[in-house]
Amino acid sequence: MIACFTAFSQEEIKPTLRNSGASGTSPSPTTVQPISTSTKVISKSKTVTISKRAGEPQRVHDAAYYQQEIAVIDNNLSAIDQKVAFVNGNPQEKLEAESNGWFQQMEGIKTQLNTKKTDLQEKLAKL
Repeated sequence: MIACFTAFSQEEIKPTLRNSGASGTSPSPTTVQPISTSTKVISKSKTVTISKRAGEPQRVHDAAYYQQEIAVIDNNLSAIDQKVAFVNGNPQEKLEAESNGWFQQMEGIKTQLNTKKTDLQEKLAKL
């Protein structure tokens, strides 16, 4: 039988700082200036690639992307309209929705969605 033992040390290794000045003084802290680089977006065949967070794939914002996003918004607007029609058809739910301010919330959401849709349509028209 062969046994293998491995020992791990949990000591913290601290780097030593060297100072070229007098031996009695501690090294002075230095500041690092961040280097700013300009990002240039070049449009090839009317597409714009936008980076996402680390680990997420890049998304290409072309005509198909904007059309898909507009379709999602249209679907959400349609769902809200159907739900409002359903609630209006049921007197008990209509009374409860009116007392909770649900109709006002739905109008606010529809306004936000329409604003976003208009923005996407403008970006699509610029392509």
